[in-house]
Amino acid sequence: MLQYGRCKYEVHTTSVYYLALGVPKIDHHVYVKVLRCHVLPWLKANYPSGHYVWTQNGAPSHTPKLAQDFCSRNFADFWPANYWSTSSPDLNPLDLAVCVFLERETNSTPHPNVDSFKASITAA
Repeated sequence: MLQYGRCKYEVHTTSVYYLALGVPKIDHHVYVKVLRCHVLPWLKANYPSGHYVWTQNGAPSHTPKLAQDFCSRNFADFWPANYWSTSSPDLNPLDLAVCVFLERETNSTPHPNVDSFKASITAA
């Protein structure tokens, strides 16, 4: 399974982060590791004053106490999972817009291998 994550706001964009092949899913331990090692350092470097709000949806890796506690302790302003409506199209633009855009951009032609697919995601 290919897992993809990216943060973007204004002129600041993270590099694309892919889980290693063989990781079957993102559980809360993997999610917190990605936040600690990739997302949090990027946010601190690009928004040192803490002018951002970290939000999540109701994904299974976001809701456990370990993930919620990590976010609450480490992000400047954090909306816990219970603040976020998991089924609202107005509040989940990633699920309803960005994913559709990525699918359209990355699946317009067949990919001979995973690296080709990753390159199309990065380019999108």
